[in-house]
Order: sequence, then structure tokens, then C-alpha cells
Amino acid sequence: MSVTKLRILYPEFADLTAYPDAVADIFYQEAQKELCRDTWATFFERGTMALAAHLMAVAKRSASGANSAFGAGVANVNSIKTGDEQVAFAAVGAATGSPHETSFRTTPYGLEYIRLAERILGHPIMV
Repeated sequence: MSVTKLRILYPEFADLTAYPDAVADIFYQEAQKELCRDTWATFFERGTMALAAHLMAVAKRSASGANSAFGAGVANVNSIKTGDEQVAFAAVGAATGSPHETSFRTTPYGLEYIRLAERILGHPIMV
């Protein structure tokens, strides 16, 4: 069963109390509907697991009222000022692309999904 593999690959979801089989299976089935088996080919199962894990993490964060990818009260910091000194830096995984693409950058599972999608769909080629 792929949900068992999902729990092994992503141990955050191994807790059967927090993520009962029925819940994990629903997210897995919904993720399957989002991917084309022919396009994803050998990466179909891995892509489905990454997408399902991302969706479960987002659902849990939403249910808990957390306001960021890593819990309530955490925000992206892009500058620090102490007295007259200020340092600014770029945020890793800054919001680029469509809101849909940006949402995948909020979890490690979404990042894995992006990585797999790029392997399958390739990168844009400049001519």
C-alpha cells in the first residue's frame, strides 16, 4: 500500500492517531487525481506521496491556526537592524512564480514535489 510507503518516506505522518490510515489514504487518492500517470511515469508514486504529504501538512497547519510553514509566530526575516547598523539579505525560497507554485515552497514535501516535477517536465529553455 502506498500510504505505508508514504509513512516510511515521510516519518512525520507515521503517527496513526494524528494521521489515521483513512485520512492518509484520502489525501493520497486526492493527490493521485492531480498527476498524470503517463507523464509522471516511474515518478508517479513518489510525486503522489510528496503531494499528499504536502497537502496533509498544509491541512494540519491550517487546522492548528499556524500562520507560517513552520508554526505560529514564525515569519520570514529579511533584514536585521541594531542601532545604526542594518543588514539585509534575500529570503531563501522567496515567493516567485504563481501563488500555486509558491504554496509548494511552504513545506519540505512541496519542495520535493517541485524537484520531481522539474525532473519530469524539465526546465524552460532560453533560445
